[in-house]
Amino acid sequence: MDSSPVTMMSTIHPLSSEVSLVTRMRKHPGNKNTNASGANSTFLSRERQKELDIPVIVDAYNQHKVGEDVADQYRPYYNSQLISRRNWYPLFYCILETALINSLIIYRDL
Repeated sequence: MDSSPVTMMSTIHPLSSEVSLVTRMRKHPGNKNTNASGANSTFLSRERQKELDIPVIVDAYNQHKVGEDVADQYRPYYNSQLISRRNWYPLFYCILETALINSLIIYRDL
């Protein structure tokens, strides 16, 4: 967890302020957080949890995220690049690696 600002874009969530907020229970962040002073002003008297209004787009992201994308993590393990002077070979091998890794992930999920 970090406290850096995040930009989100959506084509299905409304922009009006009265519709775009939802109330959810949020936990108090740790004291080592760089945003601890702002969190302490929001969570008065050292509350552990509090209901806060958060944007609908953030709530939808938190509720519907499925998992991490592991295909990029597997790519260094299954390297099939060959040295070539033709410019289409690296593109072919990249597509081949992506197809093999995705088929491996689908095979493991079955």
